[in-house]
Amino acid sequence: MIKIITIALLLLTSTSSQHNLTVEIENKEPKKGKIYLAFWDNKKEFLDNEKTKFVKIVDSDDKNIKVELPSIKSGWWAMALLQDENNNKEMDYNFFGVPQESFGFSNNPKIFMAEPSFDECKFLLQKDTTIRVNID
Repeated sequence: MIKIITIALLLLTSTSSQHNLTVEIENKEPKKGKIYLAFWDNKKEFLDNEKTKFVKIVDSDDKNIKVELPSIKSGWWAMALLQDENNNKEMDYNFFGVPQESFGFSNNPKIFMAEPSFDECKFLLQKDTTIRVNID
């Protein structure tokens, strides 16, 4: 009997530690390429493409896009978003290093001369959550 109760509690605990995340994107250039959403769960790996926890790719087919992400583990997360307008699967920069494609981050931090930090972009996922991101 104790084993059954223990297993039931473990199952309840494991399912309750995952939540649905909805990302609402305000898209300034509809119908241009794909939108890549990349997620990290710690500051040490933030913006390291090889250490992304997961990526979701959606069509850039509307001005306002809603992306549903089911069963994401609880905790602190940060997201970076790229609208790959020419479909080459990477951010394009001009001669001076200025991005030539649209991008955004969770929490919509102000960007000036440097990428934002994990702390500027992080959000706590401890229940089903919706975040809104503006593409710059």
